[in-house]
Amino acid sequence: MEEGREKTFTREWICSLGLTKVKSFAAVNFAMNISLTPDLERYVDQKVVSGAFPSASEVVCAGLRLLEDEERLRQQRVAQIRQKVGEALEQLDCGEGIPSEQVYEELRQESQRLRHAAHE
Repeated sequence: MEEGREKTFTREWICSLGLTKVKSFAAVNFAMNISLTPDLERYVDQKVVSGAFPSASEVVCAGLRLLEDEERLRQQRVAQIRQKVGEALEQLDCGEGIPSEQVYEELRQESQRLRHAAHE
């Protein structure tokens, strides 16, 4: 895969991210070079040229913020699923489960309903 030209990010750009809490700037390298594919480089340039973002750094910043949000939401979903599984296991321990035959029958009926709805 061919790489695009390298982009250099300054101390100001890294500080503007707000993604990390740095106690000592002396311990951090504030210049970052990244390589973008030609397609990504064109995309970043289009965002800047269109006026949607003031600089390439801001485009990358926005992408990193979205990635951070996506990771946070994923962690929340995993926590919710774990909680529901825990509640379900507690219900099973208390004898509040549904017999497997009943579950299979309900799934079979729902599957048939969905197939019929798709053909209508």
